[in-house]
Amino acid sequence: MPEELTKSISLDGNFRLDVDGQEVVVTAARARAILAILATADDQKKARDALKAMLWPRSDEKQASGSMRTALSNLRKDLGPASDLLGANRTHLWLDKAVTLRRPENSARFFEDAPTNIGSAFETWLQTERSRSRKLLPVLRPQETVDAHRICIGILPTIERLDEPMAALLATQVLDFVVEALKAYEIFELFDFRDLETDHFSDGEPAIRDPDMYLRLSLTKVGSMAQLCATVRRGRQILWSHATSADQTGPFLFSHDDVATFANQTVDAILKAAFRKLEGGGFRPRRTQSMIGVVHQLYGMSTEGQHSLRHYLQGHPELADSALANACYALSVANTLGEGDPSLADLEEARKHALRALELDMQNPLVLAFVGHVFGFALRDFAVGAESLALARRQAPALPQVWDFSAMNAIYRGAFEDALRYSRKAAQLGQYSPYRELFRSSLAITATLTGEHETAVQVSRSVLMRLPEFLAVMRHTAASLSALGQLAEAENMVARVRSRDKRFSPDAIQDPSYPLPSPASRDAIGRTFRLLGHV
Repeated sequence: MPEELTKSISLDGNFRLDVDGQEVVVTAARARAILAILATADDQKKARDALKAMLWPRSDEKQASGSMRTALSNLRKDLGPASDLLGANRTHLWLDKAVTLRRPENSARFFEDAPTNIGSAFETWLQTERSRSRKLLPVLRPQETVDAHRICIGILPTIERLDEPMAALLATQVLDFVVEALKAYEIFELFDFRDLETDHFSDGEPAIRDPDMYLRLSLTKVGSMAQLCATVRRGRQILWSHATSADQTGPFLFSHDDVATFANQTVDAILKAAFRKLEGGGFRPRRTQSMIGVVHQLYGMSTEGQHSLRHYLQGHPELADSALANACYALSVANTLGEGDPSLADLEEARKHALRALELDMQNPLVLAFVGHVFGFALRDFAVGAESLALARRQAPALPQVWDFSAMNAIYRGAFEDALRYSRKAAQLGQYSPYRELFRSSLAITATLTGEHETAVQVSRSVLMRLPEFLAVMRHTAASLSALGQLAEAENMVARVRSRDKRFSPDAIQDPSYPLPSPASRDAIGRTFRLLGHV
């Protein structure tokens, strides 16, 4: 099998294409421009129509298509044996995935021999690339659209079959929890049709607008029995449906936690549908393409995911004034602090984004939770973190993220009873979530620090099955394994941590700059190193 050629494009100064260390001369200016645009595009792929509009703006469709065919034909001749570098079909052009891009450190040197006098679209692309800077959420590339990728959810009137009018409060409470959570993600437009007159509806759906999805809640109560049912639909297609029942006497059919858990299941169903719509494919980590993808990668805890979401945010300047975007950026920086020497520049970057998020919106519970964790874990300002998280709990008592981060902050402050209570609450509220294991991570760590090592190992193994790169959980799992006398497994877990965190050692964990804010964690992990003979 022939060895794959190395291919690189440099836009540092004049355009240069190298294949296996040898320069390939691309003669035509517009051909060089095509390769440069592709190299800087998302997934190194661009629509033919977009390229024609940028490079042949003064030509009609037929002339522009002919000019592009000629340019591509000449480009393939220049590429010669490396012609597979460029892929094409009737709608798109793209570069081979093996092509690497070199950008200049000085943005003024970007593509200095670019063609001139082509048109405003190409000039805008060029100037945008040359004006890259280290601002909050800096611009990396122009966007083909500035659409915020918002999804419209229509909340339909509740179907009620009740023998007690006050039971209608259950449905209101569920919908309030759902609306509160969806608003926090900043990607949904919520149209509440419950207050509209009935003549606005045709066959049970609003005729005035066609949302992307509809949410319908039904509630039936007869005597001591009740049933709640939520359905998420796209037109007539049912995307998700779930029901829960109660059969009991007493003042409440459903507890507050039952209602919150049911609401969270509904929110998760909508988030999954939104993810598939905006990100494509199944519910798996991939290159980020939307804000819902940003949150998805953030919760995944992988190094690749954290960098992917920051890359997306850096490339979308319209998100610079989004509180959630800034909070996600700050938290993603915090999530990668344990992978080497912590940088003061990284900490300052996390602080700036966290403060910007609070400046923009202190009413978003997700923002408050993310920022609270950044202040506690990364910046060691436990009091500010605790204050932010307390406010998040008051605003959104049904969100598991709020309780999970609250548990971690309590650990840092040595408040282990609070940590255990908060972590159990997070696990209960998020028990049906696709991010269930993330919301159980604080429970795993708390169990280690409170001496419940069998529980800690059981929960940690479940967490690490889904989130295998979760360093904080791995460090504490090693401590619980060693405490149980399972030294070989503890040694293997230490090796897993060291494969990503070369600093992980008895001396490093005592360094105040090491990303392990809890004194109890330092003691527990320190005992592990002593038991394993690491001195």
